[in-house]
Amino acid sequence: MMKPRYGIFVVAMSWPAFATIDVYKPANMELGTGWKLTPQLRAAVGFDDNTAHTNSDETDSWFLELAPEFLLHAGNEVTSYKIGYLLTDGNYFSSSEDDYTDHRFKVDLSHDFTRRHRLDFNYTYRRDHEARGKGITEGNGNNVNEVAEFDVQDVSATYGFGIPTAKLNADFMLGYYQKDYTNFEPISDFRDYDAVLGSITGYWRLSQKTSIVLQWLGEDKTYDRSDATGSRDSFTQTLLGGVKWEATSNTIGEVKVGYENRDFDDGDREDFDGLAWEARVVWKPRSYSTFEFTTGNQAKDPDTFGDYVEEQSYQLNWHHKWRERMATNFDLQYLDESYTGIDRDDEEWTMRVGLEYAWRRWLVTEFSYAYSDHSSDLQQVEYDKSVWLLSTRIAL
Repeated sequence: MMKPRYGIFVVAMSWPAFATIDVYKPANMELGTGWKLTPQLRAAVGFDDNTAHTNSDETDSWFLELAPEFLLHAGNEVTSYKIGYLLTDGNYFSSSEDDYTDHRFKVDLSHDFTRRHRLDFNYTYRRDHEARGKGITEGNGNNVNEVAEFDVQDVSATYGFGIPTAKLNADFMLGYYQKDYTNFEPISDFRDYDAVLGSITGYWRLSQKTSIVLQWLGEDKTYDRSDATGSRDSFTQTLLGGVKWEATSNTIGEVKVGYENRDFDDGDREDFDGLAWEARVVWKPRSYSTFEFTTGNQAKDPDTFGDYVEEQSYQLNWHHKWRERMATNFDLQYLDESYTGIDRDDEEWTMRVGLEYAWRRWLVTEFSYAYSDHSSDLQQVEYDKSVWLLSTRIAL
């Protein structure tokens, strides 16, 4: 229920299915006056052995997913524009209750006023969904006949000061985030919210490849309605400090550790004061092999019951290019969630392996398998599932 804070590694339940092989290079359509259009299409067929994320009476189904994407872009070294649209339509052959149609519209604008002053503006609209048994229908996947749908408005502006060779650089961000569910009103009416976000990040350059990082993040969240347990409105502040480095041409990383405070407006809810961290390290022992490790710790709102969830996340990714046109991906993720306001602790392991092959510059195929195991003190929300997927991406 919480929008991930800016700058932190975001834990996801799935990985992008789009290609990462260098050979795959979509071509542009020249529209004149500097504008270009890059269209792509991803088509995937897969098998899900537990579409409703349950531990009994599991539903399995083959599914088809189509995802056309369009990127309109223009610009130069001073100003750049990007306008993107992605449609993702999923149809399940044996369980139409799991069908979904998602939309994403995104606008990005970057402008350098001078060498030291720059502005980035980002706007995203999403019509998205939560699969049955996830989010607000957690533990009740078999009792609902459709996925939960919601709209998201996400806008932010970031002012940056400094140049890469300067001793001091800083970014100042102000944003707004709104989430509104469009179905399951008896439940979702109490989960619609908006939030004002801000952050200040400073970089103190110690050497050519190492900088000290100091960061403040704030979020003022307001829910549209309060349920019988009281208001969920809160103000969260996070202070982080750490280091950002590029030790060699093969290793880069950023590690930040600090303190997070979440203060609820409702005095009957338990506030959070505790450790926060986020880290990302990328190691490239060979030009064709990349390891990436990410981890984070934060307090977030629960999807159903409780005051907050303290979540620790760890993820390891390995991308290896065996040949110019062929690569494999391996991803391993672990989540540890401790609830406050309800007696509940969850753990989840997710593993994914995939093989990519680029047939042409404009055509790539991936075959993957993903397995998830979710355990909890509440048996109702436990599940495990496997997903097989064969996808192809086509471009000009």
